[in-house]
Formats: sequence, C-alpha cells, structure tokens
Amino acid sequence: DETYSFYSPDGNRILRNFFQIYPKIYETDKALNEQTPFQIPPIKDFAGGVSFYDWSPDGKKLAGMPVDAKKGFLGITVYDFPTQT
Repeated sequence: DETYSFYSPDGNRILRNFFQIYPKIYETDKALNEQTPFQIPPIKDFAGGVSFYDWSPDGKKLAGMPVDAKKGFLGITVYDFPTQT
C-alpha cells in the first residue's frame, strides 16, 4: 500500500496520496462520513500522475513529483489551489 498523508500548515486539511495518482484533500474537522474530499485534477502532460509531498507555507500550493511508468519520476511540479493549475 502506497498511501501517504501530509497535514496543511494550518492543520485544517490533510493531503492523501493514493498510489501516487489519486491525491485528495480532506478537512480535519469533519468525520470521514461527512467528507467531500477535493480531488486534485489531472495535471496536463503528467498522465502517470503526481506524487505530492509538501505544502507551501501559506497552504495555497502543493509540491510534487510527476511520475511516468517507464521513466520514473520526472522532476518537480507545483499545484496552485487559487488557479487550480
């Protein structure tokens, strides 16, 4: 099982990576059955998914590594919540 969780800087959200391609954001103040997780949309040019691993200090961005099934990790990318890109 390759599931990793990371708290946002303010502690209000948890980023969960499911097998590197299904990252979702959960709110820490809600029970699991009350959640409507935010799924990070696929990022163009990274069909293999992105393994996100760190929040920006203000909680508005995530850093991650794009994954390719044949080439492995492809550097670093950033997801921006305000622009959803």
